[in-house]
Amino acid sequence: MPLLDRLLEQRVRLVDFETIRDKTGSQRLVAFGRYAGIAGAFDFLRGCGEFMLEKGYQTPFIHLGSAYMYEDFSAMKEALDKIAGQINKRGLPKNHTPMVFAVTGTGRVAQGILDVLELLPHQKIDPDDLRFYFESGLVENKKIIIS
Repeated sequence: MPLLDRLLEQRVRLVDFETIRDKTGSQRLVAFGRYAGIAGAFDFLRGCGEFMLEKGYQTPFIHLGSAYMYEDFSAMKEALDKIAGQINKRGLPKNHTPMVFAVTGTGRVAQGILDVLELLPHQKIDPDDLRFYFESGLVENKKIIIS
């Protein structure tokens, strides 16, 4: 709870996909896998685009459809490839970069999320090195940060 309180104080947007269990909590009824991570990451990026547009900033993410609108992951990859091209060409809003996406866990959902984020121009930075990165002046607006 202290972590959640701190995230709320910092106005951090947190998306948490959990397993659904029976009433006793001992048996999984639904287990999310790689495709849940893919769909969640894709929809989250679209949501980022909508959120930024509401704040007056145009980002390539606004051009993504919802995950259910794509026939398969190959179609999603094509859409992400176009977004990557736009980021490479025009970048992201400078006063909102770098965009840092923290992926916790090593399971199937986390792998699905990484499968999406790694299709965009990115740089992986260890969480312990983020402060140095921000202070170093190496911040770019043509990459997202995966931590």
